[in-house]
Amino acid sequence: MRGFLNYKLSEEKDQDIASRRSVAQTDYPQSCLSQDDAYVSILATKSMALQECPWREVPRGLPAAFDIAVAALLLVLTAPLMLMIALLIRLDSPGPAIFRQVRIGQDRRRRDHRQTESGRQNNGSERRQRERRQQDILSQSFMFYKFRTMRHDGREVYPHLYNFDLKEEELPNLHLAMPNDPRVTRIGNFLRRTSLDELPNLFNIIKGDMALVGPRPELPDVAKYYKEWQKLKFKIKPGLTGKAQISGRGFLSFKETIVHDVEYVLQRSFRTDLQILFQTVLAVVRGIGAF
Repeated sequence: MRGFLNYKLSEEKDQDIASRRSVAQTDYPQSCLSQDDAYVSILATKSMALQECPWREVPRGLPAAFDIAVAALLLVLTAPLMLMIALLIRLDSPGPAIFRQVRIGQDRRRRDHRQTESGRQNNGSERRQRERRQQDILSQSFMFYKFRTMRHDGREVYPHLYNFDLKEEELPNLHLAMPNDPRVTRIGNFLRRTSLDELPNLFNIIKGDMALVGPRPELPDVAKYYKEWQKLKFKIKPGLTGKAQISGRGFLSFKETIVHDVEYVLQRSFRTDLQILFQTVLAVVRGIGAF
């Protein structure tokens, strides 16, 4: 594993993180996320069944109108705070206050059942479909906004931390976030601990690119490693918060996060979304996994 994706903590830090994580998990609802291969296999089967059946719809959550109304209200209420945060960021370090980045959002394309059936009969066609899906992944992209929490020249100073060349065996235990990231600024560290850096996501919700609840939007460089069953998370809009954010957040591995995301899509409902929003407030106050 290379770069921050390949980041290896020292034995002492490993023990510290492990102990913090074990304490944190007692505060979170326990799912079947023990990384039981049998459970993950069942989850993958349900995911593929939902994706391959054109007459089946993904479960619905909060309506878009509710998301937009709440986001607009929060923008009005937090506008003075956001202006203050923007000023502090500019005073703390060089660079813009708002960080913009391309992320992968909802896949709005409809699945052609006839093409799927013909693809099963023709391996060459199936390969072409996989290649086309890989090429089309950027068609799901949108411009993601948040407050800048890192050095503006981080890519030049720490190029090894932006290396996304991964091996298959490295993916399950991969952690995209790491504590004590050298790129994070002083004010950025505070914003991350309090989750205030995510406030500009409200603009993405109003634009229709995101929802209040859903899987967090993925990086294109990481999305290319997703297996077919894991892509179910792209069938809905990414969210400001989600099941993974109330279940460990930064302490979760790449595999654990995706399992939470797919679980959420399969179990999604109006009531579930409201529960996640309520538990998000508690998670933000506790600050566990926020780094």
